[in-house]
Amino acid sequence: FNHFQISYDIPSALHQQLQDYMPQSPHFETQFNLLYTVYSIPNVILPLFGGNIVDRCGAPACLALFAFFTVLGSSFLSVGVAAKSWYIMYIGRFVFGLGGESLCVAQSTILSEWFEGKEVAFAMGVGLAVSRSGSILNN
Repeated sequence: FNHFQISYDIPSALHQQLQDYMPQSPHFETQFNLLYTVYSIPNVILPLFGGNIVDRCGAPACLALFAFFTVLGSSFLSVGVAAKSWYIMYIGRFVFGLGGESLCVAQSTILSEWFEGKEVAFAMGVGLAVSRSGSILNN
């Protein structure tokens, strides 16, 4: 699950490189920060639906679906950078957001099903620590 955390934070690690690479604009900071905004838009409500979908369809199938959205969104982001297109990057971050937080819901479900008793909290703590290490390695 490190892929998710690293990909979520990748714009911050590449701030200067993007500023040098993208066409010069006095609105760069606004355009850059929108990469996080468009990710957050679907995640205001979507995790609630993602949890319901996980309950109905099962965590393994949903994990694959949500991971697909994160990979697809990351691919769009990469294409957007190559094309120097903020709009394609925004689409990529939005699609990434469709799977991002719901992926965490599915992951938590699998962890709670796999581990029992007192091990659940420890397993979730390890999962969270490992995923957050992606942010550290990213910087």
